[in-house]
Amino acid sequence: MRYAVQEMNGYDLVVINCSGQMTPAYVLHCIKQNCIAVSGARGREYKPRQQRLVVFLKNLDLCYLDTWQCNAIVELLQQIVQRQGFYNVTDYTTAPTTTNSTAATAATTTTTSSNIADKAANNASSRSNRGSSNINNNNNLEWINVSGLQICGSISETTASATANATLLKIAPRYLAINHQVRIANPSPADMLTVLQHSLEPLLVGQSGSGRSAAHFKGFTSQTVQYIAEGLMDFSTKVCKQ
Repeated sequence: MRYAVQEMNGYDLVVINCSGQMTPAYVLHCIKQNCIAVSGARGREYKPRQQRLVVFLKNLDLCYLDTWQCNAIVELLQQIVQRQGFYNVTDYTTAPTTTNSTAATAATTTTTSSNIADKAANNASSRSNRGSSNINNNNNLEWINVSGLQICGSISETTASATANATLLKIAPRYLAINHQVRIANPSPADMLTVLQHSLEPLLVGQSGSGRSAAHFKGFTSQTVQYIAEGLMDFSTKVCKQ
C-alpha cells in the first residue's frame, strides 16, 4: 500500500492499526489531523492537504463488536463512503442534564406514601428534562462533508474455513457490497524461496554497479545463497509442523 501511494503524485497515506479498543472518534481524529477545514455553501467540509487522502485500516476485523454484533467503525466508514460525510458528535455546546434529573428522581423515591402525587410530578419533570436534553444534543449535531477521501482496509484470513467465515461476518454485508474486494492468497513455497533469496543476496553477495552496497560477508555466491534460502525454508516447514 505504501509503495502504491508513493508511485502516485498528490496522494497522502494514513495507516490505522485497528484493535478492540479503537473507537470511531479516533478514526475521525486521524481524518481531521490530515485534512484542512473549509466553509462553503454546504457548510463545513474537510479536504485533503493534497489531491487525495488514502486512509488504510489494517485488520479491520479486529474492531469491537457490540451486543448486537454491530461494528461502529464499519458503520462510520459506510456513512462516509455513501454520503461523503459524517456527523460531528463531539462539539456539544450544552451539557446533558441527566445527572440532575437522576438526582431529582432519587430524592423523590425517599418520600412517604402520602407524597405519591409529588413523586409522580417529579418523575414527569425528570423525563421532560431528559427529553429536552436529547433535543438539545440533536440540535448541536453538525454534518461535516468530506471530499477527496479514499478508504481502504485489510482483513486477516486464516487457513481454517470456519474461522475465515467468522472473520468475514464481522464486517457488515452492506459495507462489503459497496466496496471493491481483492483477495491476496498466502505466498507459495516457491514465492517464499524467491523472497528469501532476494533478501539475502544484498547481505551476503552484495549488489553490483556504482553506488551499490558491498557484501557484508565474503566467499558467498548466488548458488550458496540459494542453498541457504532452501535450508531456511525446510527449517520453517519443520517448525510449523511441530
